[in-house]
Order: sequence, then C-alpha cells, then structure tokens
Amino acid sequence: ILHFDLRATSFNTPEGVFRLFLDGSLGLLERIHQVLPNIEIDSGMGPTFKVRLAEKEMEKAASQVTSSVDKLNAVFKVLDRLLPKADAMSLDMKPIIFIDEANRLKILLQHNPQEGHAVLSSLFEWLVEKTKQQGRFHAVLGSSSSFFHLWVSRFMQQGQYKSYVIGDLGRKEAE
Repeated sequence: ILHFDLRATSFNTPEGVFRLFLDGSLGLLERIHQVLPNIEIDSGMGPTFKVRLAEKEMEKAASQVTSSVDKLNAVFKVLDRLLPKADAMSLDMKPIIFIDEANRLKILLQHNPQEGHAVLSSLFEWLVEKTKQQGRFHAVLGSSSSFFHLWVSRFMQQGQYKSYVIGDLGRKEAE
C-alpha cells in the first residue's frame, strides 16, 4: 500500500504534489520489489533493482520540463514503466494507492487555479487509466467530507469511479 496522508503532508502547491508522488512512489516500488523480487520490468527491475536509480530517472525526467503538471506526468511516465504489468500479479497482490483526506486536494485550486486544475486532471486521468483501463493497481481516495464524491465528479465521469459514503461508524459497526 502506498499511503498518502494529506493531513500530515505539505502539498498545497502543484510542485508539492509532484514531490509527494516522486517520494511516495519510490517506497511503493521498493515494497513491490520486496514482494516480487524476481519480476522483470522494462527498467530491468529484478534482483539488482535499486530504488535510487528509479529516483534518479524520475528526477532527470522531471528536470527536463518546467511546469508542475509536466513534472508530475514525467514521474507518472517513469512509474508506469516501473510498475509490474497487470498479468504479473494476482488480484490480491496488486498495489494500492490510498490518498487519505483526499478532499484536501481542493487546496491546489486556491493558489493558481489553472495550474492546480491541470495537475488534478492529470492525476485523476492517470488513476483512471492505470486502475480501470490497465488494471495495474487499485486506488482509494478517502475523505472525511461526505460531499467529496461530488467534487471528484468534476474530474472523473461517473463510470470511472465508485463512491461509498460510510458516515460515522460506532465501534461495533466498524468491526
């Protein structure tokens, strides 16, 4: 599981989202390699895989562009190549990206609405492509806001996500 807790992370700029995904994805790749050490991926990720090399590749790709959305897309492009293909993993072995308090992504629209919207659109398009179309991982967006699913609909079409509103559960209900 790649867990992004947006309560505890500074990401209030599009550049912050790029950094969040750059740093977080390296941990995900390392965990995938620990679980599937012999899997071969386009990058040569196998017994000699080094997360530091993946980080350098992401940094290099991001340094060749200037806008935050292009930097984020550069990370996604490298990550796409490094993630195992859908047929390399069983359904219960697929990675999960969990963005906790995802309603805080709205902050990106406050500082520079145009750039923030571009970054959010890119993020949601990438999530849909990798989860629904390619089956490479699962994505969960958690929120304490019961209206978050309405906001998400601005970026994704209804058939591209499932919304579950749970509400406040008592201890017995949660178990």
